[in-house]
Amino acid sequence: MGDRCSSLMKDFDTQRSKLEMGMCRVDLITKNNRLHLLLIAIILQVLQLHSANAQSIADRRNQATQLYKTGSYVEAAAIYEPLLKSGKMKNRDLESAADCFLHSRQLDQAAEALEMLLEDHQADRDHLLFYAKTLQHQRRFNEAALAYKSYFKAQKKKDATRTQTEQEIMRCLNGAKLKRLPVNAIVEPLRKEINTAREELAPVPSRNFSGKYYFSAQRVKGSPDLSIYTVEDNNGNWSGVMPLGNPFDLNGDKLIMDIIHDGSGIVFEQKTGVQRIILSAIYSHERSEEALPMDLPMDLTLGDKDPCFYQDSVLMFASARPGGYGGYDLYLSVNRDGHWMRPVNLGPSVNSPFNEVNPSFAKDGQTIFFSSDNLESVGGYDIFRMRYRPEAGSWGDRDNMGLAINSAGDDLHFRMDRSGLSAVFSSDRWDKSMGGSDLFIAYFKDEQEEQFYNEAGTALTMLMSQSTSKVAPRPALKSVATDSQIVYRIDWTPSLEDDFITHAETQKNIEGIANICQKYKDIRLICTGHATGSSNALANLFTSVKKAGEMMTAFSTAGIEASRIVVTGVGDQWPLSPLQSSGRAINTRSAWNNRVEVVLSLPSQKKLSVDYIEPRIPPALRTSALNAFADSMKGLQYAILLGESTQLLNRELPDAGDRHYFVEYRNGKYYYYLGTFDSFAQVLEFLKNKKLPDTQPVCAFYNGEYIVADKLIDYATDYPDLILLIDHNKKNK
Repeated sequence: MGDRCSSLMKDFDTQRSKLEMGMCRVDLITKNNRLHLLLIAIILQVLQLHSANAQSIADRRNQATQLYKTGSYVEAAAIYEPLLKSGKMKNRDLESAADCFLHSRQLDQAAEALEMLLEDHQADRDHLLFYAKTLQHQRRFNEAALAYKSYFKAQKKKDATRTQTEQEIMRCLNGAKLKRLPVNAIVEPLRKEINTAREELAPVPSRNFSGKYYFSAQRVKGSPDLSIYTVEDNNGNWSGVMPLGNPFDLNGDKLIMDIIHDGSGIVFEQKTGVQRIILSAIYSHERSEEALPMDLPMDLTLGDKDPCFYQDSVLMFASARPGGYGGYDLYLSVNRDGHWMRPVNLGPSVNSPFNEVNPSFAKDGQTIFFSSDNLESVGGYDIFRMRYRPEAGSWGDRDNMGLAINSAGDDLHFRMDRSGLSAVFSSDRWDKSMGGSDLFIAYFKDEQEEQFYNEAGTALTMLMSQSTSKVAPRPALKSVATDSQIVYRIDWTPSLEDDFITHAETQKNIEGIANICQKYKDIRLICTGHATGSSNALANLFTSVKKAGEMMTAFSTAGIEASRIVVTGVGDQWPLSPLQSSGRAINTRSAWNNRVEVVLSLPSQKKLSVDYIEPRIPPALRTSALNAFADSMKGLQYAILLGESTQLLNRELPDAGDRHYFVEYRNGKYYYYLGTFDSFAQVLEFLKNKKLPDTQPVCAFYNGEYIVADKLIDYATDYPDLILLIDHNKKNK
């Protein structure tokens, strides 16, 4: 019994143990299930959060995109900025974000977005261009130069902007040099109530009240027109912007130019549609008089602009008229005995192959300021200072005003305060302007010496006496009368010296030829310039046409209508003597190769002829005949139009083969051609052989003169080949 009880107890304990183990296993399984369920819940929650976050990013991205499309750049940029840091942006979003950052002047973020775009090798090369420009505006010039070089490599050889890219590389390298120099001024934008997202420009300090400035701005809602306003700085407390009222804010654009009449007169340009006029009006707090046109030696149809005055009797202005050194040049005129003298170009020391605009005088009458986009700038227009040295009769060095004042944007309309401690100007720099052009003030660390002096005359009038010596009238050119006709003999080939127009011989022959043209009203003049001074073909072409244009201006002054004068330049392609021997330049007379040829285009029915006396060049040194280009243009000729510009063409020229290039000045522009061809079939064959598009514009010339498109049909009776050109123009219009 005891043994049996003992056995039962063991069985019971065994079963209990098994039961307990089973219960433990069940408990463990339950715990494992709970842990598994918990893990699943956590994963689901993470996925849900990730999905919500992804949904949130998508929503924010869509919101930013909509704001960007409506032009709300600042609001869009505020959303794009955290998205940029998250790295969750696609290329199209990065592109929009970069644009928003640039519009809202957040250059660091713009550069970062563009860098991320450029990590994708499929990115548009224009992103690289904007990246280079952004670095340039950040004054990271060395990095910008590298970015421009990469962009240059990505451009095609026939890309019209390759030359411009090379120039920006040079400007960046120049900026890197200037960056190492001491800063000479502190520059600040005027406060937000003065500067807006619209245009504020052309600030002019008052001559009578320290801290008072006049400027032009867009203030009328919905109108692009400028009006003239004034604002005052009272020891750092700026007044509100005050309109000057009529006549300074009605009837078209009003761009202020200068202050005259001891500070009581305001000179401004009024633009209504395409019409421009320079006006002046007396202004005071009590009254404003009617604005009247000014009698100035400026021709606005030639592109004259930006007049500024010294003592109301010396005028400096910018002009794109023919005969200069680049796009816009600076000219000077003096009022003597109530009459303005013929303007003179300030010369190649001041003017460059680029644009010089917005001049102003310092108080000393010898220092001038102006803006230029030459290769000494750091981008866009920079402000420069130059001083005339009367003791040497020449200009000093061109002085860039430094990186505090200049930027990679357009820095314009610089005017010194009369104290010499500050200056005002306008700029559209990306880092500090609010949009468009804004007004800035520069506080100099040292007084500017050129402002120490009282206005007591200017040595710049010496430039007039050097360039305007009067020439007594001379007899007309020699003529010989025969039974059948009159023969004029011209023994004259003017060389391209800087002041060749003012030479007595030039004046004599201009007068003689003008007399012939006035006698025979249907004679036309062909002025062809030749220049060999540069190793760059485009530069020689541009110099040659500018000099020919200077001759045109001289003939116009002598009474010959500009419409009767054809102006062309052929660069170094028609030398009278060789430029090289055995691959080396040789020292023949530059006058033989740097010249202007003047040819009289005579109506066939006139009983007169002209003999041109060849320069006396030894036969061993002669390479072509005088007036060879004009002779090649006789009759009907075709030429391929390569491009048009108001200055030097910024593109590479295609291979001309056995043809030549020439430039024509017409209607204020320079037209670059490749030619010439006797038939339209020759043009098409040339385009095909040189793999040029058959849609390339083609123009026709008759006796060297461009034929306007709607006049082609008038010549088609005598030249049926013109029908092919007319059809070509219609097809490719």
